[in-house]
Amino acid sequence: MRSLGLASAAIALVWIIAASQWILTDTVVPWDAKNQSYAFFRFLASSIHAGSMPFWNPYHYGGHPSVADPQSLIFAPVFMLWGLFDATPSMLVFDLIVHAHLLVGGLALGALGWRMGWPVPAAVLAAVVFMLGGPASGRLQHTGMILSYALFPPALLLLSLALQRRSMLMAAAFAAVAALLILERNHASLLLCFALAAVLIGEVVSATERWRWLRERRAAFTVMAIVSVLLLAAPLLLTMQFAALSNRPEVPLDKALEASLYPANLASMAVANVMGSLENTQTYWGPNYDTLPEVGATDRSFNYLFVGITTVIVLLWFGIAGGGLLRRGRRLLTGVLFVALLYMLGRYTPLYALAFDYLPGINLFRRPVDGAFVFVAVLAVLAGHLLADYVREGLPRKPLWRSAAVALAALALIAWAVAFSAKSDHAWDSLRQVLKAAPIALAAIAALWWAARSARARIAAAACVAALAAAELVWWNAASSLNAEPPGYYSALERDRKSVV
Repeated sequence: MRSLGLASAAIALVWIIAASQWILTDTVVPWDAKNQSYAFFRFLASSIHAGSMPFWNPYHYGGHPSVADPQSLIFAPVFMLWGLFDATPSMLVFDLIVHAHLLVGGLALGALGWRMGWPVPAAVLAAVVFMLGGPASGRLQHTGMILSYALFPPALLLLSLALQRRSMLMAAAFAAVAALLILERNHASLLLCFALAAVLIGEVVSATERWRWLRERRAAFTVMAIVSVLLLAAPLLLTMQFAALSNRPEVPLDKALEASLYPANLASMAVANVMGSLENTQTYWGPNYDTLPEVGATDRSFNYLFVGITTVIVLLWFGIAGGGLLRRGRRLLTGVLFVALLYMLGRYTPLYALAFDYLPGINLFRRPVDGAFVFVAVLAVLAGHLLADYVREGLPRKPLWRSAAVALAALALIAWAVAFSAKSDHAWDSLRQVLKAAPIALAAIAALWWAARSARARIAAAACVAALAAAELVWWNAASSLNAEPPGYYSALERDRKSVV
């Protein structure tokens, strides 16, 4: 319990430092988070305090069935509860509630690692990557997707507890959390549900006495099914009726493929600004409609995958070169990671086109790059596993040539990103970003190598890696140009409706 407390405290501290960046810089999460989601939040709160139901919004276009709209926040309990006490919630409150969801996800991931026996630094690394990495930063304006993403670790944790303990209470809790994840009714929630289903199938397949295992848990599965149907049936039916009026389900495959991730963008996992993602929209030199029309439906926020160069080193050195990703107990997650990668690459692999034609629900959405939510969530869990391996066992005993080959492949990918930047005359800007990241990479490698022979030193080195990753992610991803703007741009949304009239 002491290690769980230490991990939770460290995770919460990183979250506080990260979330405070918006307050210290007097900025808010911009774009859709304010123009769409915050506006709905204000309507939700004002309707409750006016004594009316927020199920129909007369101010949205010519009238809007909010109860059927996945973005209305009616089925997001924390927003609903806050609206009971605050008739005019501020933009800062809205952002802090969204950030708090990510904290819950990070703490759940830390608890999941604690149950698997991870040392504290491994749990912290996994949680920090989850809370701040990739789409959790670049797509922070897409509130519904962030809420779904944040609920994935609690759902994983509760599923594990329900199956292990055969607990009716845990089964009901899992079904409730999974239902909240689903009720955001977006592309990320669909893909995360597939990931949860894969984990459940993996548990069934890996059971030694499969039929007995299923019989012993049939009561838990029954509770899951009943609670899920009770919570999901009415909202999903309403949304299906509402979606029939939308043009989104009619998006053809060729248009959806325009939102594919260009492979060179994977370099941004290690070097935050290698494609100019943290510049302004006019300066951005990565793939978009102007530089690569075949992926013209992406932009700097969709393409952003930064999880920290220290995290990438752990993944490449211990996971790929060292074979840690293929160890027993994590092969399923590695498979999910690989499938998510192929999915988000869209037009550059055959997987997305096949899924669009044959997998239920995929053709209702339009962005292969949304697979980044699953990719980073699973990568965070695997990073925790790999750092825990290092603390327990030291460096992997594998041929040197394998590490060299992985390193060369990673450098080639970064070189590809730099070469792409040359098309917009930004090769030097891109290379300069790589050179900035190099000392951090060398420091992480040196710490891990130097401490490998001593168990106590390995704990210290792992703590340094987790701290470096946290520092990188806070520095680059908290209140960056991708997720922060002055609140004055949206000040009209904070005014009382009567004063506007």
